[in-house]
Amino acid sequence: MRIIFQAAALFFVLSLAAAKANESDITKITLERTPCFGACPVYKLTIHSSGKVEYEGKDHVRQKGSRSGTISTEDFEKLLRKINEINFFNLSERYDGKNPDGSGVTITDLPTRKTSVTRGNRTKTVENYFRGPKGLKELEDLIDELTKSAEWIGG
Repeated sequence: MRIIFQAAALFFVLSLAAAKANESDITKITLERTPCFGACPVYKLTIHSSGKVEYEGKDHVRQKGSRSGTISTEDFEKLLRKINEINFFNLSERYDGKNPDGSGVTITDLPTRKTSVTRGNRTKTVENYFRGPKGLKELEDLIDELTKSAEWIGG
């Protein structure tokens, strides 16, 4: 009986470790903001688990071209917590105000926010054009905040 209990406890501990490892297997987070009909900033941010930040400014930004920076381990972990909190890997691939049957509001000329997360060999991209979940917008804003992208984009 004691051996069964020890085996069960070991299995439980290994399961917890595997779950924690899956969380930390996220190696890259990307936020891309696309053009709109007006003067919306167009840029892409890529954050690596090492803390390296890559910025590519394209249009309607203070700094066009490539720039780089860093974020702290703690800030990367904040992003991981938010990703897990909103169940990012279970989100729809696109939010555009339409219902699954195609009915709903049609909006044009807005920028799209594309958020991608790479975990292991899988990358999930979610496009947020209109009426995406509140938590997804919070993640997008957190990425901008922690990378201090306003320094490159302008305000």
